Amino acid sequence: MIVARVDQTLKAALGARKYLSAVVYTDLYFEPGVYADLLSKPQTLKAVIDVIKDVPGIARVLRGDQMPSLIASKDRLERAAALSYYPARSGDLIVVPKPNWILSMAAGTTHGSANEYDQQVPVILMGAQVKPGVYTQAATPADIAPTLAAVCGLTLSKAEGRVLNEAVTLPTGTRSEQASAAR
Repeated sequence: MIVARVDQTLKAALGARKYLSAVVYTDLYFEPGVYADLLSKPQTLKAVIDVIKDVPGIARVLRGDQMPSLIASKDRLERAAALSYYPARSGDLIVVPKPNWILSMAAGTTHGSANEYDQQVPVILMGAQVKPGVYTQAATPADIAPTLAAVCGLTLSKAEGRVLNEAVTLPTGTRSEQASAAR
């Protein structure tokens, strides 16, 4: 539905040709040069964004070129999109679905929205060095690699997450184990 509406809007404004190269979940990618052309035609870009926002289930449409300036935004949706944005890979436009909406033809669910219910994902660990129990401390997917590395007696020098010390027994002599003992 989004592709057809964007195509129709751009063909009416700029003539018949291929404008979109791909749509991957919430990211729209224009053919080379098209987005730069739209940036020089703000009314046409606004028309494209407005036609996408008119699709049921769409909360907002964010522009890829504005993502770097939104990293410090107080708006949680803008900040989440900006933190997920990678210039060489992310779309020219980012579509933000309304809560409880999924922008996919495939059956199933995702963990790709900025909605709180979509970010509450359990981390389940299993193994000889895992302490049985339920832990309610905050954890993120970034904590999984440093935790598994520590269980193996390794330290990741540039890990973004933390070792989930509360949930694992670490081999003696590891830096993570020593850091835990120092606390």
